[in-house]
Amino acid sequence: MNKILPSRIITLFSLLAITACGGSGYSKRAIEAEGPFSARARNELAVNNPEGLLRVGEGFERSGNLQGALNIYGQAMAADPTLLEAQVAFARVSIAAGEVERGISMLTTLIAANPENDLVRSELTKTYIRQGEFQAASLFIGPVLDKETTTVENLILGGQIAEVAEERERARKLFERALNKTPENPFVLQNMALSFALAEDYSTAVALLQRVMDKPSGLITGKIALATVYALSGQLDAAMLLARGAMELEKANERRVFYQLLPRLNSREKAMAVMFNQVPKDSVARLTGAATN
Repeated sequence: MNKILPSRIITLFSLLAITACGGSGYSKRAIEAEGPFSARARNELAVNNPEGLLRVGEGFERSGNLQGALNIYGQAMAADPTLLEAQVAFARVSIAAGEVERGISMLTTLIAANPENDLVRSELTKTYIRQGEFQAASLFIGPVLDKETTTVENLILGGQIAEVAEERERARKLFERALNKTPENPFVLQNMALSFALAEDYSTAVALLQRVMDKPSGLITGKIALATVYALSGQLDAAMLLARGAMELEKANERRVFYQLLPRLNSREKAMAVMFNQVPKDSVARLTGAATN
């Protein structure tokens, strides 16, 4: 396997990660409750079932209590230093909480020690996507996609990144592999539909999204995706009508500028916007006339 980073950079990241974790002050024994979760309950899980702490931490993370999640994941790491999932979770929440350098350095250290681990590669991929660094994201996810056992989530990520790289044929193949693993998966169908819309095959995109919206669980997300398709085709009023029927009015109205800009972006920018909801600031400035000398 080709090295992704020079060894001296990996060494530097390793030192940063060790500093970040070692100096965090987490131990396997808690002295304070975390929300409704008592210190005693935390400590019992730490001793008997560190993986159980992860499930608790996930609950805090889903609720938006990032500090609580960090505290739980940190205790799980201290209770079982070999629990890779806890380290990945700690890094992920660190990034979400604004500690981007710490999170990336931890994940980089983990990938150096566990180069074949899909979980670490997937998390690093998502981190670089959030940073808008799609080439780095592609490097990390690439080896995972070659495996027959790779997850549907990773195949979707790979397909989305391929769209941004304007590798549409590769993107479609990855989405098709994901669909073969989970037929009628609404998220896969949605991404495949958006791929066709980016290629200006709007009729196929609409047909795929109709399959999504035929299921009650896919109605709202399908409408939002369909609004994007209409915006891509230049039908702003139809896009806004769909958006207002799928989300709160204020949120729908906030999408108006996005929908207006969408058909005016270049192909790569459209893929970034549609697949990852990212529009580069310089693109916005260029199209709105806000750029300054």
